[in-house]
Amino acid sequence: MNIEMITAETPYGRAADNLAGLGYHVIPISPGTKSPGQFSSGQWFGMREWQRYRDTAPTQFERKHWGARWPDAGIGLVLGTRVGGHQLIAVDIDAVHLDDFETLSRSLAASPMVKRGRKGETRFYLADLTFTSHSYVKEGKVVCDFLTGEQTRQTVVPPTIHPDTEQPYVWIVGPVHIASLPTFSIDDMTRYVEALESIGARRNRTVERSATSSRNHRSEEKISRIKRRRAFNRPYRLIVVQRTREKIAYLPPVSCCKAVVEPASNHNISTPYGGKL
Repeated sequence: MNIEMITAETPYGRAADNLAGLGYHVIPISPGTKSPGQFSSGQWFGMREWQRYRDTAPTQFERKHWGARWPDAGIGLVLGTRVGGHQLIAVDIDAVHLDDFETLSRSLAASPMVKRGRKGETRFYLADLTFTSHSYVKEGKVVCDFLTGEQTRQTVVPPTIHPDTEQPYVWIVGPVHIASLPTFSIDDMTRYVEALESIGARRNRTVERSATSSRNHRSEEKISRIKRRRAFNRPYRLIVVQRTREKIAYLPPVSCCKAVVEPASNHNISTPYGGKL
């Protein structure tokens, strides 16, 4: 079976090239989930550092490999990709009550690119780079999600199989080229927030505080790793060891190990790593 035939059998393989051609950055989704994944040794695992694809599109080789070799791979669209002075965002309406959904749907700016999963819908726009990811809740349940490049988010898109309904996500309209998306303005945001508040929804500050705390913790860990790496890779100073009549000059290895002995003798001299010269 050739690679084109294999690729056509997976949701990722069927849609990745088309969406990439429209300017979107698309990544594989683990089957039965809504999370980015990777396939290795016959198993699916969470994809590490998938956020790097916000600013760098997967290569054609990566897309072909993911679509052909990773069974049942779904497809996720990474938010936050920059288009000029704007970023790609998505607004997810997830209201349970029909009246709430209709109120929010009427108040939200129209978009030529809209997808649907189990319920509600997700609309795509371009927005100012200052727009941040956040959500609104009502009665403890999320009714709206703003997905942006801040705290980089992704959203599952057709024809991925929804984990709950076991039916594919569908496009209500679109997809269209990323440059054709309308701009979601401050006025659009203000009008929509008023609609959210009119149905009793409130901004979810608890999740934002948790995300900020987690982000700060990750930043501290990253800084610590960088410091350790720099400490290990800094140019080593020449160390001169004198023992009786011998001088040993050596550099601890970074990419190689080299020892120089002057002058030679019959004494056994231990190296820093337990060997004998």
